[in-house]
Amino acid sequence: MKRIILMSLLALAVVACQQDGVSSWPELDLMDKGFPIIVKAPDSAAVKVIDNSFLKDITIDSPEDNYHIQIYASDAETDDIAIIKSDLILDVRRNPYFSRIVEEDERGFVYELTIDSSNYYSFRHIHVQGDLEFIFETGLAHTFNLEEAQNLRAAVKQD
Repeated sequence: MKRIILMSLLALAVVACQQDGVSSWPELDLMDKGFPIIVKAPDSAAVKVIDNSFLKDITIDSPEDNYHIQIYASDAETDDIAIIKSDLILDVRRNPYFSRIVEEDERGFVYELTIDSSNYYSFRHIHVQGDLEFIFETGLAHTFNLEEAQNLRAAVKQD
């Protein structure tokens, strides 16, 4: 019985620690940049928007906090999240370093890349609002461990 209680407390502590980074970040409203979304980000995060007419690339970066998010905004071709997610999974699986999907839900997934026997993690998260589609992911120029990737995904969830 003591073992069950100890294991339960340990599991609860792990979950609490994973959420500490996210819960300490304030909300960052991107409406002033023209996007009706809110994410959690460190106070030091800088936002940069590149407008390629049909695709907007929003980068939120805070190197000192190991926080780097890319958001791609475009006109939604469909509001069916399952179709969008299926296409994203196919795209990720094409990466020669892809090793596995670690976790997934109806709006996205976390996946593992293995490069030179080291594992790195990233995610894709989908949000459709009105006629806009937002794809959230870890920044391409950074590497993250599993906990960091999960925290970054939790920081961008819109639901």
